[in-house]
Amino acid sequence: MKCNLVLIILIILSFFIMQPLFSQDESSKNEASKTEKDIEDVYLQNPELMIVEKQVYTGDRYTQLEALAGIEAFLNDIRPGDSQKDDPLQPIDPADIPPQIEEMLIHLASQGSLIVTKQGNTVVNDFPEVRRKACELLGWVRTEDSKIYLIKFVKEDSEPMVKAEAAWALGEYAKYSGDKDGEITRALARVIDREKIDNPDNNLAYAVVLSFEKISEKHNGGLPHPDGYIALIKIAQGNYINTVTNKALEVIQNLRKKK
Repeated sequence: MKCNLVLIILIILSFFIMQPLFSQDESSKNEASKTEKDIEDVYLQNPELMIVEKQVYTGDRYTQLEALAGIEAFLNDIRPGDSQKDDPLQPIDPADIPPQIEEMLIHLASQGSLIVTKQGNTVVNDFPEVRRKACELLGWVRTEDSKIYLIKFVKEDSEPMVKAEAAWALGEYAKYSGDKDGEITRALARVIDREKIDNPDNNLAYAVVLSFEKISEKHNGGLPHPDGYIALIKIAQGNYINTVTNKALEVIQNLRKKK
């Protein structure tokens, strides 16, 4: 009788112990199901995105450029204001952008840099123009992940035009979302610090200056890290064309006025 009673108690206890595990497993299944349904809803509402997604992952340069055009058109459709106006960089609420868009842009911006495909010793997915355009559009997305990847691209990409676009896109991110921890300012300053003194990149420097200007406007006329000031002075005194050095001087003067 005692054995039967003990067995009954153990069965009851095991039920209460296992129930949270089953509930947790069921909750995970429900969450996964909800995510899949969200993705399905996005594609049902925007069937062209299914085509774009297939284009993104083909590995063909021309097809990926077409995919970027499709993504840009999609973003223009959901941004506030008139899509016919000549200002495609009005802020879009990141919550309105499907996560698939960000994933696709990160994938495209990584081609030939973070994602390398080789045939023998030849890199066959080195598409700088794809990376450049993807970086531009990532500046519209304005999520923490987009910021993290843009910082990687501005630091690590070997192509000057991609680095310049990533620097500019970081400024677009900061223009609306700020740079409270100074991570963007430090990353841009580090890029300038690595520039060749005798033959620096004018486009990159100009993009950095414009980004510092946007950051300062978001932060009451200042920069969140002193490295930004040092980088501006270095550009103003560097071996750049007049357009770049004059813009750096202008930003420095405006920083002084607003202090």
